[in-house]
Amino acid sequence: MGLCCSKSKSEEDTNPHALRTKTKPEHPRASVKPIDSAVWSRMKQFGGMNKLMKLALKVIAENLSAEEIQELRSMFRNIDTDNNGIIKYEELKTALAPWGSKLIEAEAKQLMEAADVDENGSIDYIEFVTATMPRHTFVRDGHLYKAFRHFDTDNSGFITRDELETAMKNYGMGDEATIKDIITEVDTDNDGKINYEEFCAMMRSETQPGTEHPGASDKPIDSAVWSRMKQFGAMNKLKKLALKVIAENLSAEEIQGLRSLFTTIDTDNNGTIKYEELKTALAPWGSKLIEAEAKQLMEAADVDENGSIDYIEFVTATMPRHTFVKDGHLYKAFQHFDTDNSGFITRDELETAMKNYGMGDEAPIKDIITEVDTDNDGKINYEEFCMMMRSGTRPGKVL
Repeated sequence: MGLCCSKSKSEEDTNPHALRTKTKPEHPRASVKPIDSAVWSRMKQFGGMNKLMKLALKVIAENLSAEEIQELRSMFRNIDTDNNGIIKYEELKTALAPWGSKLIEAEAKQLMEAADVDENGSIDYIEFVTATMPRHTFVRDGHLYKAFRHFDTDNSGFITRDELETAMKNYGMGDEATIKDIITEVDTDNDGKINYEEFCAMMRSETQPGTEHPGASDKPIDSAVWSRMKQFGAMNKLKKLALKVIAENLSAEEIQGLRSLFTTIDTDNNGTIKYEELKTALAPWGSKLIEAEAKQLMEAADVDENGSIDYIEFVTATMPRHTFVKDGHLYKAFQHFDTDNSGFITRDELETAMKNYGMGDEAPIKDIITEVDTDNDGKINYEEFCMMMRSGTRPGKVL
């Protein structure tokens, strides 16, 4: 399953020695440490990842720009002392030698095996970038979306068991891969396949070696929930209202995880999340989340604009997509707005609903109708409503 875009890459992108002069630059090995602690740590992390994540990182590595991997290209050149385009075990061991007793031979072999994705006994340039690129590089929305689309060959919005197995065979990772274990680990809604949200949650998970993955106690709002809150803020008011209607009718089983999360964040147990509580829940993300963005998330989830987030508002803004796009939920939500059972949501019905939900009468009804009413008859039918609700979550797109 090769990537079409990889064919257009320049020789410099795929061969780190393409621009190297005939005279090798001097590298006094006694004093140089071509593999620093950060890169070493990333190689160890890579070794602990599941095979889907490793494959996804390889797909991303194949599509990175020269600017994004400039430092890694230079490091690869330093390690590949015979300039043959691959790093052999002895070259890796030499590059790691300055660490002395910190790195025993057994661990050097483990790092080699981790980065040697196709298991051919050496590390080529793409494998090196795959195993050592910084996290901030590969978690960008654009890179994740391209990687997901690479595996989702039938554009169904899911990575199936067959698609995953085919990808592993095509990348020389063998058919012995434990597909079932990967699906079980990543497929949080237990539907037997991996959607984009689940894929991103896996790719954005923390994998620091020697430390436990931070749990609900120190990072109650994880990347997936945070991402859904941001997406919710970009939705039009009809979609937000529809999600609130659906949230009010979900079963206890469907929102069990969100109930627990709400309880964790609501530290004073008064049934609402205030700004300070939300900020505390987001604090473990550190510099990733500036105060201005915390306020934006608060404003997004505070549908009735009363300065706090109640339980239903929290569920509304954070429920997974696979929950609200079910036919039964969508039909009930449509009927809620279609008060005269005409089969359409009219301008008047939409305006009444917004007033009833405390969203004000200033709502741009005309803009919503124009956006959702694809047949331009001035009202929204059930098919148009479902299209809006099921619209994708492609990064950078307003829902």
